[in-house]
Amino acid sequence: MNIVYMAGKIIDISELKFFYNSKKHISQIIIKIKTLESNLKKSEIVDLKAYDNIADIICKNYEKGDMISIEGQIVHNLEIEIIKIYQ
Repeated sequence: MNIVYMAGKIIDISELKFFYNSKKHISQIIIKIKTLESNLKKSEIVDLKAYDNIADIICKNYEKGDMISIEGQIVHNLEIEIIKIYQ
């Protein structure tokens, strides 16, 4: 499993989606962040997916323009799934 740590400013948040008759997930949200720029790397725009409890936390506590720091994992097709949010 590939672990990713990143921080950035939220530039877009999708609506919270719910899955019916799904055995794996109940809800999903997709956020787009602009990563922080450093001396070594320019900022990038990255799409992140969150499911279930983490999706609910993002929906309730974050909005466009907020900073967020996450731990994620790279899943199939190089998608990043959020597994932890740092306060």
